[in-house]
Amino acid sequence: MTPEARVTLFSQVLGEARAFAWSVVGPRAIDFMNIRRAAHLAMARAVAGLRLAPDLVLIDGHETVPGIPCEQVAVVDGDARLLSIAAASVLAKVVRDRIMEPPGFGVASVWFCRHKGYGTPEHLDALARLGPCPLHRYSFRPVCTLELPLV
Repeated sequence: MTPEARVTLFSQVLGEARAFAWSVVGPRAIDFMNIRRAAHLAMARAVAGLRLAPDLVLIDGHETVPGIPCEQVAVVDGDARLLSIAAASVLAKVVRDRIMEPPGFGVASVWFCRHKGYGTPEHLDALARLGPCPLHRYSFRPVCTLELPLV
């Protein structure tokens, strides 16, 4: 799905959802706790932030999430199999894209605007020339292999 299609669906999901919430765990926390635990923390916080308490939470993946106080079902490839998980995936990706393209952030767009931080040749070139910005995760390659001061 293109970023433009996601933005269109983002508005539609927000307009039709009975409840929605999201949570962001920043790069320093990810570095400290690891990506899996950070993702679980974000999911638990998002569920806690819902204006309606769910009876069931569907998780995209192979495991349930600690800290969610209701029944959960993990669904492998859930975003391809269930509309509710696909809708949540659209929300998550648009929020992530907006974080990766902050207005007025200047050089961050060199790293993230087209590829959202994936290790494309363009991204690696910008990283080598400019070093990491505050959105980079220092525990991930190639940033963790560079001699860098902590941000």
